[in-house]
Amino acid sequence: MAHWGYAQTILGPEKWYLDYLIGKEGKRQSPIDIKERDLDPKNFPSLDMCYDPSEITKVKNTGTSVKFFSTGTKSGFTGGPFQHRQRLVQFHFHWGAENNRGSEHTINGRPTSAELHFVHYNDKYPDATEAMKHPDGLSVLGVFIDVEDTCNPAYQVLLHNVRKVRYAHTEAHVEGCLDVDGLFPSDKGAFAHYHGSLTTPPLTECVEWINFREITGISQEQMDTFRGLYSTEEGKPAVPLVDNFRPVQPIHGRTVYCRDC
Repeated sequence: MAHWGYAQTILGPEKWYLDYLIGKEGKRQSPIDIKERDLDPKNFPSLDMCYDPSEITKVKNTGTSVKFFSTGTKSGFTGGPFQHRQRLVQFHFHWGAENNRGSEHTINGRPTSAELHFVHYNDKYPDATEAMKHPDGLSVLGVFIDVEDTCNPAYQVLLHNVRKVRYAHTEAHVEGCLDVDGLFPSDKGAFAHYHGSLTTPPLTECVEWINFREITGISQEQMDTFRGLYSTEEGKPAVPLVDNFRPVQPIHGRTVYCRDC
């Protein structure tokens, strides 16, 4: 059970450093504001991505997000700034109570309504636990999401499964075939890249970030499905699971690279 949260209390993001000092003293914390005028163009190779829906077998409401877990070894990607294959561990979402906020990263100071994170580990390490001990251990593909007028069909099966875990610390077997590829933007060649950290405790500085520049979309009804989740367990006073994002962190002189920018 998480001993941290997002409410502006002793458990909130502004107080995480009390238990995780790196959140205050670290020099490569995430998320950040991606300032387009400051991006450094880089001729990275394209990403070669392969995700097998049959490996996504479990969905869980953690009380701080909703996560889909991979149990196989086929899903992941190569290319970009990476020398080794990146294997998928899980993907999860961050969203706001209103459409004008929700993403963790921002673009020129502007948040989007939500953000999707695909978390991988570098397969030069035996597993994700060991990988987290190294500065190049994890990689996260970040997808910006805004609310638009039309329904996104890639989310239909996914949200069916989200509805099965409305309360904190519930989990379920994933039913149906997830359209994982459809969760990504159509333009996967344009992205920002920087050296960062986990955006949740323990805030370890072990993450190489890829943030796609194209913003994806979902409908208002689809967005409201995420807002229908609770950060509390069934039978306890219901607290909506919303605004589960960490504020942007200081850049501390880091270079943010970009491909096709």
